[in-house]
Amino acid sequence: CFAVALLPVLVVATVAAALLFLFSPDVAGVLIRKGERDLAVDLLHVFGLFLPVAAVTTLVIAGTRGFGTMVPVTVLDRIGQPALRTILLVIAVALGAGGIVVALSWTLPLVLELGAGLAWLLLLARSVEERSRRSEPAPVRAVFTEFWSFTAFRGLAAFLHVMVDWFDVLLVGALASGFAAGVYGAVSRLIFAGAFIQRALILALGPQISTLLARGEKDRARVVYQTATAWLILVSFPVFLTVAIFAPTVLRIFGSGFEAGRTALVIISLATLVNMATGPVTTILVMAGRSSWNLGNAAVSVTLNVALNVVLVPRYGITGAAIAWAVSIVVQNLLPVVQIWRFLDLHPFGFASIASAAAAAGCFGLVGLAVRSAWGTSLAALIVSFVSSTLLYFGFAWSFRGALSLPLLASTLRFWDRAAARQHA
Repeated sequence: CFAVALLPVLVVATVAAALLFLFSPDVAGVLIRKGERDLAVDLLHVFGLFLPVAAVTTLVIAGTRGFGTMVPVTVLDRIGQPALRTILLVIAVALGAGGIVVALSWTLPLVLELGAGLAWLLLLARSVEERSRRSEPAPVRAVFTEFWSFTAFRGLAAFLHVMVDWFDVLLVGALASGFAAGVYGAVSRLIFAGAFIQRALILALGPQISTLLARGEKDRARVVYQTATAWLILVSFPVFLTVAIFAPTVLRIFGSGFEAGRTALVIISLATLVNMATGPVTTILVMAGRSSWNLGNAAVSVTLNVALNVVLVPRYGITGAAIAWAVSIVVQNLLPVVQIWRFLDLHPFGFASIASAAAAAGCFGLVGLAVRSAWGTSLAALIVSFVSSTLLYFGFAWSFRGALSLPLLASTLRFWDRAAARQHA
Protein backbone atom coordinates (compact mmCIF):
# COMPACT_ATOMS: atom_id res chain seq x y z
CA CYS A 1 0.00 0.00 0.00
CA PHE A 2 2.89 2.36 0.79
CA ALA A 3 4.40 1.82 -2.66
CA VAL A 4 1.00 2.48 -4.23
CA ALA A 5 0.87 5.81 -2.39
CA LEU A 6 4.51 6.78 -2.90
CA LEU A 7 4.83 6.91 -6.69
CA PRO A 8 2.01 9.42 -7.45
CA VAL A 9 3.06 11.64 -4.53
CA LEU A 10 6.69 11.65 -5.64
CA VAL A 11 5.79 12.37 -9.27
CA VAL A 12 3.44 15.25 -8.44
CA ALA A 13 5.88 16.78 -5.94
CA THR A 14 8.76 16.54 -8.41
CA VAL A 15 6.73 18.15 -11.19
CA ALA A 16 5.65 20.93 -8.82
CA ALA A 17 9.27 21.50 -7.78
CA ALA A 18 10.37 21.66 -11.42
CA LEU A 19 7.66 24.19 -12.24
CA LEU A 20 8.68 26.27 -9.23
CA PHE A 21 12.29 26.27 -10.44
CA LEU A 22 11.24 27.16 -13.98
CA PHE A 23 8.88 29.99 -13.08
CA SER A 24 10.57 31.25 -9.89
CA PRO A 25 11.44 34.67 -11.42
CA ASP A 26 7.82 35.19 -12.42
CA VAL A 27 6.53 34.03 -9.03
CA ALA A 28 8.99 36.32 -7.24
CA GLY A 29 7.92 39.22 -9.45
CA VAL A 30 4.29 38.72 -8.47
CA LEU A 31 4.93 38.25 -4.74
CA ILE A 32 7.68 40.84 -4.21
CA ARG A 33 6.65 44.28 -5.38
CA LYS A 34 9.56 46.02 -3.68
CA GLY A 35 12.74 44.50 -2.34
CA GLU A 36 15.28 41.84 -3.22
CA ARG A 37 13.64 39.80 -5.94
CA ASP A 38 16.90 38.01 -6.73
CA LEU A 39 17.02 36.73 -3.15
CA ALA A 40 13.39 35.68 -3.44
CA VAL A 41 14.24 33.64 -6.54
CA ASP A 42 17.07 31.91 -4.68
CA LEU A 43 14.77 31.16 -1.75
CA LEU A 44 12.16 29.68 -4.09
CA HIS A 45 14.89 27.46 -5.54
CA VAL A 46 15.81 26.19 -2.06
CA PHE A 47 12.22 25.48 -1.07
CA GLY A 48 11.51 23.90 -4.45
CA LEU A 49 14.47 21.57 -4.01
CA PHE A 50 13.05 20.27 -0.75
CA LEU A 51 9.42 20.06 -1.92
CA PRO A 52 9.62 16.34 -2.86
CA VAL A 53 11.38 15.66 0.45
CA ALA A 54 8.56 17.36 2.36
CA ALA A 55 5.90 15.43 0.44
CA VAL A 56 7.52 12.03 0.99
CA THR A 57 8.18 12.85 4.65
CA THR A 58 4.50 13.58 5.17
CA LEU A 59 3.63 10.27 3.51
CA VAL A 60 6.11 8.30 5.62
CA ILE A 61 4.90 9.79 8.89
CA ALA A 62 1.30 9.10 7.89
CA GLY A 63 2.32 5.53 7.05
CA THR A 64 3.52 4.93 10.61
CA ARG A 65 0.06 5.87 11.88
CA GLY A 66 -1.34 2.99 9.86
CA PHE A 67 0.34 0.60 12.31
CA GLY A 68 -1.75 1.92 15.20
CA THR A 69 0.89 4.07 16.89
CA MET A 70 1.15 7.82 17.37
CA VAL A 71 4.70 7.75 18.78
CA PRO A 72 6.54 8.50 15.48
CA VAL A 73 4.16 11.36 14.72
CA THR A 74 4.69 12.86 18.17
CA VAL A 75 8.44 12.30 18.44
CA LEU A 76 9.49 13.15 14.88
CA ASP A 77 6.85 15.50 13.47
CA ARG A 78 5.42 17.30 16.50
CA ILE A 79 8.55 17.59 18.67
CA GLY A 80 11.74 16.69 16.83
CA GLN A 81 11.31 18.65 13.61
CA PRO A 82 10.05 21.93 15.19
CA ALA A 83 12.72 21.78 17.91
CA LEU A 84 15.53 21.24 15.41
CA ARG A 85 14.21 24.01 13.18
CA THR A 86 14.14 26.40 16.11
CA ILE A 87 17.71 25.54 17.15
CA LEU A 88 19.08 25.90 13.62
CA LEU A 89 17.20 29.15 12.99
CA VAL A 90 18.45 30.67 16.26
CA ILE A 91 22.03 29.72 15.37
CA ALA A 92 21.68 31.08 11.83
CA VAL A 93 20.27 34.40 13.02
CA ALA A 94 22.84 34.69 15.83
CA LEU A 95 25.67 34.20 13.33
CA GLY A 96 24.17 36.79 11.00
CA ALA A 97 23.69 34.28 8.21
CA GLY A 98 21.96 35.27 5.01
CA GLY A 99 18.55 34.32 3.74
CA ILE A 100 19.73 31.13 2.01
CA VAL A 101 21.21 29.74 5.23
CA VAL A 102 18.02 30.61 7.10
CA ALA A 103 15.99 28.80 4.45
CA LEU A 104 18.25 25.75 4.75
CA SER A 105 17.83 25.85 8.52
CA TRP A 106 14.11 25.50 7.91
CA THR A 107 14.32 22.73 5.31
CA LEU A 108 17.23 20.50 6.39
CA PRO A 109 15.33 19.04 9.38
CA LEU A 110 12.96 17.51 6.83
CA VAL A 111 15.79 15.31 5.54
CA LEU A 112 16.56 14.04 9.04
CA GLU A 113 12.87 13.47 9.74
CA LEU A 114 12.53 11.53 6.49
CA GLY A 115 15.47 9.27 7.35
CA ALA A 116 14.25 8.60 10.87
CA GLY A 117 10.68 8.12 9.65
CA LEU A 118 11.71 5.57 7.02
CA ALA A 119 13.70 3.58 9.58
CA TRP A 120 10.76 3.63 11.98
CA LEU A 121 8.34 2.59 9.24
CA LEU A 122 10.54 -0.37 8.26
CA LEU A 123 10.69 -1.54 11.87
CA LEU A 124 6.92 -1.36 12.17
CA ALA A 125 6.47 -3.18 8.87
CA ARG A 126 8.79 -5.99 9.95
CA SER A 127 6.87 -6.42 13.19
CA VAL A 128 3.79 -7.52 11.23
CA GLU A 129 5.59 -9.20 8.33
CA GLU A 130 5.04 -12.74 9.59
CA ARG A 131 1.30 -12.24 9.99
CA SER A 132 1.04 -10.66 6.54
CA ARG A 133 2.65 -13.69 4.91
CA ARG A 134 -0.20 -15.89 6.04
CA SER A 135 -2.71 -14.08 3.85
CA GLU A 136 -2.76 -13.76 0.08
CA PRO A 137 -1.71 -10.22 -0.95
CA ALA A 138 -4.31 -8.22 -2.83
CA PRO A 139 -3.66 -7.38 -6.51
CA VAL A 140 -1.76 -4.13 -6.94
CA ARG A 141 -4.36 -2.74 -9.34
CA ALA A 142 -7.16 -3.36 -6.82
CA VAL A 143 -5.17 -1.76 -4.00
CA PHE A 144 -4.29 1.24 -6.20
CA THR A 145 -7.93 1.78 -7.22
CA GLU A 146 -9.30 1.43 -3.70
CA PHE A 147 -6.61 3.64 -2.15
CA TRP A 148 -6.70 6.51 -4.62
CA SER A 149 -10.48 6.50 -5.11
CA PHE A 150 -10.63 7.63 -1.48
CA THR A 151 -7.34 9.51 -1.14
CA ALA A 152 -7.50 11.59 -4.34
CA PHE A 153 -10.51 13.56 -3.09
CA ARG A 154 -8.91 13.98 0.34
CA GLY A 155 -5.62 15.09 -1.18
CA LEU A 156 -7.24 17.70 -3.40
CA ALA A 157 -9.30 18.94 -0.47
CA ALA A 158 -6.15 19.21 1.67
CA PHE A 159 -4.49 21.23 -1.10
CA LEU A 160 -7.45 23.61 -1.18
CA HIS A 161 -7.37 23.93 2.61
CA VAL A 162 -3.71 24.94 2.40
CA MET A 163 -4.65 27.51 -0.24
CA VAL A 164 -7.23 28.99 2.11
CA ASP A 165 -4.65 29.15 4.91
CA TRP A 166 -1.81 30.74 2.92
CA PHE A 167 -3.07 32.28 -0.31
CA ASP A 168 -4.24 35.42 1.44
CA VAL A 169 -0.77 36.01 2.91
CA LEU A 170 0.73 35.89 -0.58
CA LEU A 171 -2.04 38.07 -1.97
CA VAL A 172 -1.56 40.68 0.74
CA GLY A 173 2.12 40.83 -0.23
CA ALA A 174 1.24 41.20 -3.90
CA LEU A 175 -1.62 43.70 -3.54
CA ALA A 176 -0.59 45.63 -0.42
CA SER A 177 3.03 45.46 0.77
CA GLY A 178 5.65 43.11 2.11
CA PHE A 179 5.32 44.60 5.59
CA ALA A 180 1.55 44.08 5.55
CA ALA A 181 2.12 40.47 4.51
CA GLY A 182 4.53 40.06 7.43
CA VAL A 183 2.00 41.44 9.90
CA TYR A 184 -0.75 39.27 8.47
CA GLY A 185 1.56 36.25 8.49
CA ALA A 186 2.19 36.82 12.21
CA VAL A 187 -1.56 36.96 12.83
CA SER A 188 -2.12 33.71 10.95
CA ARG A 189 0.66 31.94 12.85
CA LEU A 190 -1.00 32.86 16.13
CA ILE A 191 -4.24 31.28 14.94
CA PHE A 192 -2.44 28.14 13.75
CA ALA A 193 -0.68 27.83 17.10
CA GLY A 194 -3.96 28.12 18.98
CA ALA A 195 -5.59 25.47 16.80
CA PHE A 196 -3.09 22.75 17.79
CA ILE A 197 -5.67 21.47 20.29
CA GLN A 198 -8.02 20.59 17.46
CA ARG A 199 -5.29 18.81 15.53
CA ALA A 200 -4.39 16.74 18.59
CA LEU A 201 -8.04 15.83 19.10
CA ILE A 202 -8.40 14.71 15.48
CA LEU A 203 -5.30 12.53 15.73
CA ALA A 204 -6.55 10.94 18.95
CA LEU A 205 -10.25 10.40 18.22
CA GLY A 206 -10.51 10.36 14.42
CA PRO A 207 -9.74 6.62 14.08
CA GLN A 208 -12.16 5.74 16.89
CA ILE A 209 -15.03 7.64 15.30
CA SER A 210 -14.20 5.99 11.98
CA THR A 211 -14.40 2.56 13.62
CA LEU A 212 -17.77 3.33 15.21
CA LEU A 213 -19.21 4.60 11.92
CA ALA A 214 -17.91 1.53 10.09
CA ARG A 215 -19.71 -0.66 12.62
CA GLY A 216 -22.91 1.33 12.21
CA GLU A 217 -22.82 2.53 15.84
CA LYS A 218 -24.06 6.04 15.09
CA ASP A 219 -25.38 6.68 18.60
CA ARG A 220 -22.02 5.95 20.14
CA ALA A 221 -20.24 7.94 17.44
CA ARG A 222 -22.54 10.88 18.18
CA VAL A 223 -21.71 10.72 21.89
CA VAL A 224 -17.97 10.61 21.22
CA TYR A 225 -18.26 13.46 18.70
CA GLN A 226 -20.27 15.68 21.04
CA THR A 227 -18.03 14.91 24.00
CA ALA A 228 -14.91 15.67 21.99
CA THR A 229 -16.44 18.92 20.73
CA ALA A 230 -17.39 19.97 24.25
CA TRP A 231 -13.85 19.49 25.46
CA LEU A 232 -12.45 21.26 22.42
CA ILE A 233 -14.67 24.24 23.24
CA LEU A 234 -13.75 24.05 26.91
CA VAL A 235 -10.03 24.28 26.19
CA SER A 236 -9.88 26.47 23.08
CA PHE A 237 -12.53 29.15 23.66
CA PRO A 238 -10.61 30.78 26.55
CA VAL A 239 -7.52 31.10 24.33
CA PHE A 240 -9.22 32.69 21.34
CA LEU A 241 -11.48 34.96 23.41
CA THR A 242 -8.46 36.26 25.31
CA VAL A 243 -6.52 36.77 22.08
CA ALA A 244 -9.46 38.65 20.54
CA ILE A 245 -9.92 40.95 23.53
CA PHE A 246 -6.22 41.63 24.08
CA ALA A 247 -5.12 41.48 20.43
CA PRO A 248 -2.77 44.53 20.64
CA THR A 249 -1.01 43.04 23.67
CA VAL A 250 -0.55 39.66 22.03
CA LEU A 251 0.84 41.16 18.81
CA ARG A 252 3.47 43.15 20.70
CA ILE A 253 5.44 39.94 21.13
CA PHE A 254 6.44 40.29 17.45
CA GLY A 255 7.77 43.82 17.92
CA SER A 256 6.71 47.35 17.11
CA GLY A 257 4.42 47.90 14.17
CA PHE A 258 2.67 44.54 14.42
CA GLU A 259 -0.22 46.07 16.37
CA ALA A 260 -1.50 47.15 12.96
CA GLY A 261 -2.89 43.62 12.69
CA ARG A 262 -5.09 43.87 15.79
CA THR A 263 -8.39 44.18 13.89
CA ALA A 264 -7.45 41.26 11.66
CA LEU A 265 -6.55 39.16 14.69
CA VAL A 266 -9.89 39.93 16.35
CA ILE A 267 -11.85 38.98 13.22
CA ILE A 268 -10.02 35.69 12.66
CA SER A 269 -10.06 34.75 16.36
CA LEU A 270 -13.84 35.13 16.50
CA ALA A 271 -14.26 33.14 13.28
CA THR A 272 -12.05 30.40 14.73
CA LEU A 273 -14.57 29.99 17.54
CA VAL A 274 -16.93 28.61 14.88
CA ASN A 275 -14.20 26.19 13.81
CA MET A 276 -13.76 24.98 17.37
CA ALA A 277 -17.51 24.80 18.06
CA THR A 278 -18.07 22.36 15.19
CA GLY A 279 -15.40 19.97 16.45
CA PRO A 280 -13.63 17.58 14.06
CA VAL A 281 -16.51 17.86 11.60
CA THR A 282 -14.40 17.52 8.45
CA THR A 283 -12.83 14.37 9.85
CA ILE A 284 -16.30 12.97 10.56
CA LEU A 285 -17.34 13.65 6.97
CA VAL A 286 -14.25 11.97 5.53
CA MET A 287 -14.38 9.02 7.93
CA ALA A 288 -17.99 8.46 6.88
CA GLY A 289 -16.80 7.92 3.31
CA ARG A 290 -17.85 11.32 1.98
CA SER A 291 -14.44 12.56 0.83
CA SER A 292 -15.96 13.89 -2.41
CA TRP A 293 -18.29 16.08 -0.35
CA ASN A 294 -15.30 17.35 1.58
CA LEU A 295 -13.62 18.25 -1.71
CA GLY A 296 -16.71 20.17 -2.82
CA ASN A 297 -16.80 22.07 0.48
CA ALA A 298 -13.12 22.95 0.15
CA ALA A 299 -13.67 24.17 -3.41
CA VAL A 300 -16.49 26.46 -2.30
CA SER A 301 -14.37 27.77 0.57
CA VAL A 302 -11.29 28.52 -1.52
CA THR A 303 -13.38 30.15 -4.26
CA LEU A 304 -14.94 32.50 -1.70
CA ASN A 305 -11.53 33.16 -0.17
CA VAL A 306 -9.86 34.09 -3.45
CA ALA A 307 -12.78 36.21 -4.67
CA LEU A 308 -13.12 38.13 -1.40
CA ASN A 309 -9.35 38.67 -1.15
CA VAL A 310 -9.20 40.11 -4.65
CA VAL A 311 -12.06 42.48 -3.84
CA LEU A 312 -11.22 43.44 -0.24
CA VAL A 313 -7.41 43.45 0.06
CA PRO A 314 -6.73 46.39 -2.33
CA ARG A 315 -9.17 48.54 -0.37
CA TYR A 316 -8.89 47.31 3.23
CA GLY A 317 -5.48 45.61 3.34
CA ILE A 318 -4.98 42.94 5.99
CA THR A 319 -8.41 43.64 7.50
CA GLY A 320 -9.96 42.70 4.17
CA ALA A 321 -7.85 39.54 4.06
CA ALA A 322 -9.02 38.69 7.57
CA ILE A 323 -12.66 39.10 6.53
CA ALA A 324 -12.08 36.80 3.55
CA TRP A 325 -10.43 34.17 5.71
CA ALA A 326 -13.15 34.45 8.37
CA VAL A 327 -15.87 33.84 5.78
CA SER A 328 -13.92 30.83 4.49
CA ILE A 329 -13.57 29.41 8.00
CA VAL A 330 -17.29 29.73 8.71
CA VAL A 331 -18.35 28.22 5.37
CA GLN A 332 -15.72 25.48 5.59
CA ASN A 333 -17.17 24.33 8.92
CA LEU A 334 -20.90 24.97 8.62
CA LEU A 335 -21.29 23.16 5.28
CA PRO A 336 -20.10 19.79 6.66
CA VAL A 337 -22.14 20.31 9.84
CA VAL A 338 -25.30 20.60 7.73
CA GLN A 339 -24.26 17.59 5.65
CA ILE A 340 -23.53 15.18 8.49
CA TRP A 341 -26.62 16.37 10.36
CA ARG A 342 -28.86 15.85 7.34
CA PHE A 343 -27.43 12.61 5.96
CA LEU A 344 -25.76 10.92 8.95
CA ASP A 345 -27.88 12.24 11.82
CA LEU A 346 -24.75 13.46 13.61
CA HIS A 347 -24.17 16.91 15.06
CA PRO A 348 -21.74 18.43 17.58
CA PHE A 349 -24.27 20.31 19.71
CA GLY A 350 -25.10 18.92 23.13
CA PHE A 351 -25.63 20.31 26.61
CA ALA A 352 -21.93 20.01 27.43
CA SER A 353 -20.76 21.97 24.39
CA ILE A 354 -23.38 24.70 24.83
CA ALA A 355 -22.61 24.99 28.55
CA SER A 356 -18.87 25.15 27.88
CA ALA A 357 -19.32 27.88 25.27
CA ALA A 358 -21.55 29.90 27.59
CA ALA A 359 -19.14 29.54 30.51
CA ALA A 360 -16.18 30.59 28.36
CA ALA A 361 -18.11 33.59 27.04
CA GLY A 362 -18.94 34.65 30.58
CA CYS A 363 -15.65 33.93 32.32
CA PHE A 364 -13.24 35.02 29.60
CA GLY A 365 -15.43 37.19 27.37
CA LEU A 366 -17.29 39.38 29.85
CA VAL A 367 -14.53 39.41 32.47
CA GLY A 368 -11.93 40.15 29.81
CA LEU A 369 -13.94 43.04 28.39
CA ALA A 370 -14.49 44.44 31.89
CA VAL A 371 -10.77 44.30 32.71
CA ARG A 372 -9.85 45.86 29.36
CA SER A 373 -12.34 48.71 29.81
CA ALA A 374 -10.92 49.40 33.27
CA TRP A 375 -7.17 48.95 32.72
CA GLY A 376 -6.65 48.92 28.97
CA THR A 377 -4.60 46.42 26.97
CA SER A 378 -1.42 46.35 29.03
CA LEU A 379 0.34 43.08 29.81
CA ALA A 380 -0.67 43.43 33.46
CA ALA A 381 -4.33 43.76 32.45
CA LEU A 382 -4.07 40.63 30.30
CA ILE A 383 -2.53 38.66 33.18
CA VAL A 384 -5.16 39.84 35.67
CA SER A 385 -7.94 39.01 33.24
CA PHE A 386 -6.62 35.55 32.37
CA VAL A 387 -5.89 34.51 35.96
CA SER A 388 -9.24 35.67 37.34
CA SER A 389 -11.14 34.19 34.41
CA THR A 390 -9.30 30.88 34.76
CA LEU A 391 -10.21 30.60 38.44
CA LEU A 392 -13.88 31.14 37.63
CA TYR A 393 -13.66 28.71 34.75
CA PHE A 394 -12.11 25.96 36.84
CA GLY A 395 -14.97 26.38 39.27
CA PHE A 396 -17.45 25.84 36.45
CA ALA A 397 -15.59 22.80 35.10
CA TRP A 398 -15.45 21.19 38.54
CA SER A 399 -19.10 21.86 39.31
CA PHE A 400 -20.25 20.40 35.98
CA ARG A 401 -17.61 17.67 35.62
CA GLY A 402 -20.33 15.02 35.27
CA ALA A 403 -22.27 16.91 32.61
CA LEU A 404 -19.02 17.61 30.75
CA SER A 405 -18.50 13.83 30.48
CA LEU A 406 -14.91 13.72 31.65
CA PRO A 407 -15.22 10.06 32.76
CA LEU A 408 -16.75 9.18 29.38
CA LEU A 409 -13.95 10.90 27.48
CA ALA A 410 -11.34 9.01 29.48
CA SER A 411 -13.12 5.69 28.92
CA THR A 412 -13.38 6.23 25.16
CA LEU A 413 -9.66 6.96 24.96
CA ARG A 414 -8.92 3.80 26.95
CA PHE A 415 -11.26 1.87 24.62
CA TRP A 416 -9.31 2.99 21.56
CA ASP A 417 -5.98 2.14 23.19
CA ARG A 418 -7.21 -1.38 23.99
CA ALA A 419 -8.63 -1.83 20.49
CA ALA A 420 -5.36 -0.76 18.90
CA ALA A 421 -3.43 -3.08 21.20
CA ARG A 422 -5.68 -6.03 20.28
CA GLN A 423 -5.38 -5.24 16.58
CA HIS A 424 -1.58 -5.34 16.61
CA ALA A 425 -1.04 -8.00 19.27
